[in-house]
Amino acid sequence: MLDAEGVRKLDNNDKVESDMLKESGDRQVVRKGLLLLGSFCIAYLSAQYLHELSHAVAAYLAGGHAGSIHIHPFSWSYTYSFSYEHPVIVLSAGAVGSSLVSLLLYIVLIRWFRPILLPIVLIGPVSLLQNGSYWLVDFIQGSNGDACRLVRYGVPAAVVIVIGAVFLIIGIVSAVHLLCVLGLGNITFRNRLAILLIGLLTYEVAMISWQWIYNRHEFGLWLTYFASSAVLILIIAALGRYFRFNKQRLFKTNWASVFLVDLVGFGVVAALLMPVEHRMVNRKIDDFNVEIFETRPDVFPDVLTEYPSAKEMMYIVTTLKDSVYVYSLSYNYEEVEIPEKVLEFVTSSNSEHGYLRLGYDLKHPDKKLADDWQEESSVVESESWLMKVYKQQWIKLTPDVSVVYVNVRCSGEEGKFEEVFVMLDIIDWRDPEKVIEYAEKHPGVLDADEIERLKETSTAQDP
Repeated sequence: MLDAEGVRKLDNNDKVESDMLKESGDRQVVRKGLLLLGSFCIAYLSAQYLHELSHAVAAYLAGGHAGSIHIHPFSWSYTYSFSYEHPVIVLSAGAVGSSLVSLLLYIVLIRWFRPILLPIVLIGPVSLLQNGSYWLVDFIQGSNGDACRLVRYGVPAAVVIVIGAVFLIIGIVSAVHLLCVLGLGNITFRNRLAILLIGLLTYEVAMISWQWIYNRHEFGLWLTYFASSAVLILIIAALGRYFRFNKQRLFKTNWASVFLVDLVGFGVVAALLMPVEHRMVNRKIDDFNVEIFETRPDVFPDVLTEYPSAKEMMYIVTTLKDSVYVYSLSYNYEEVEIPEKVLEFVTSSNSEHGYLRLGYDLKHPDKKLADDWQEESSVVESESWLMKVYKQQWIKLTPDVSVVYVNVRCSGEEGKFEEVFVMLDIIDWRDPEKVIEYAEKHPGVLDADEIERLKETSTAQDP
């Protein structure tokens, strides 16, 4: 027999269940899925930025170089940050640092959660799931990401696997907890899965489609990430039924909030995809002004041209005192078995633009420049690394003196080169005396008429 209090409780439960069934209709499922999609766009890109920022901060604190950050919504994100002395710290900081910060953010904000905060609160689970799957897939696939490099630097593989698994488990738990907070724990599995598919898998489909169109040589790796995301969605949707709140709150949405969140989320994605010139750094250091671009600026000299298969290009314009400009182009590429091809490409480009290759150092005319690869070896975190370097100097005397420095580096573990890095610098040469000294020590190399012009110009400028 039920007393009056029991009857009231049953009536209340029936009312809640009725409301929840009403809320879980197809229209609400689509509406909540679209809200989750826009929120996921913001959360995913924020997690990406937090990961790269953690790399950069660690590099700075480790005494290395904290460079620019590039975020791509459908492909690799990266930062030009490194530390030769503490590479393990910098490599591990991306996943470890961003996971700890995002988890703390989730713990703090979930206490005062409101639907409008969903994009920010979602950063926690997304960051943890992303970092965990990234380390595990990278280790399994051997894709030379952070996890593989940590193992190469001496970190035990078991440590990398355990940390990646811990991030993944915490991410799953926090995602399921968030579902319950949103009031999605007591709805049917079908509706819960539908919301997650609309909100999460839609973005994953866009990502894998982008890879198929623009990055097909890595499509298999990205397909693995896509499959792992699909499995995680199924796990989270299934676990949602086992974590229900006694007092289930209703997660009500309206089209105005959906439109606002989606507008912001899709807008950020579109902005990051736009091929516009973007100045990443503008730094004033004493007498130096450094500007770093991720797309080629209009003022960049034509002689500095990247190799056709180049990746991660960086364009730097440095203004020295007395308005002396230094233009620098750096990039890397994957065809490590043929680094000689980039030298042929650079040689052809420099020659076509009227530059002459020097056999001796311009600043030290008695020092002969090596005309072959110079091998260097070093030990980093108990691992033996081999590097071969090819350096060149090129000069052009008209209309003004300019010098191009070529630096091609191949690096990798002993006996195997894995990365090729190219650095090209062109400088407005303001020291004619060095050029004249070079011509006198190596007669017949530089144009005699131009040397005479330099002598006249130098004499006219003397006080």
